[in-house]
Amino acid sequence: MENEWDEAVGIFKNRHEKLIESILENIDTAAKACGYQTGTIQDTTDEEFTWELIVHVEEVPAEEVGTMHVTDLLVELRLCESEVAGDGEAGVNLELKFLTNDARVLERVAPGNYTEECWVPLKDKLFKERVDLIDRDGPYLLEQAVEAMLTEQEKDEKRGLYEISGDS
Repeated sequence: MENEWDEAVGIFKNRHEKLIESILENIDTAAKACGYQTGTIQDTTDEEFTWELIVHVEEVPAEEVGTMHVTDLLVELRLCESEVAGDGEAGVNLELKFLTNDARVLERVAPGNYTEECWVPLKDKLFKERVDLIDRDGPYLLEQAVEAMLTEQEKDEKRGLYEISGDS
């Protein structure tokens, strides 16, 4: 069963990786439209299929684009598998997170999470709807994450926990 599942998800990745990456490309385009620099989309798959994009909210030297700094956001898109999550059902879900450099989650969306409809078959119409939802909301969530990050930095500055400098 496990090899069958791994094979099915591998086939899904081969067939749909471009669709999944297009979500991050949409966020990349929105970030650049706001004047932010971005790294390249990275496949960081380990136990679950994961893609990441670094968004530089403050300008960094060209040679440091794609390297995480204090004032950057990490955009992470995961294809979550029910078996890895310990739920045992054969299904998948998507999760999109916006994180600070110290892994604080600023924005997160995982359609159907914590419901009976969390896990859907790979070829299910509901999965495609979830892809569309995350693709549509990604640029808005980017804006919200940047706003939340800047608010957190302002709070940290007032407490003396964060110092703005050119160094990372």
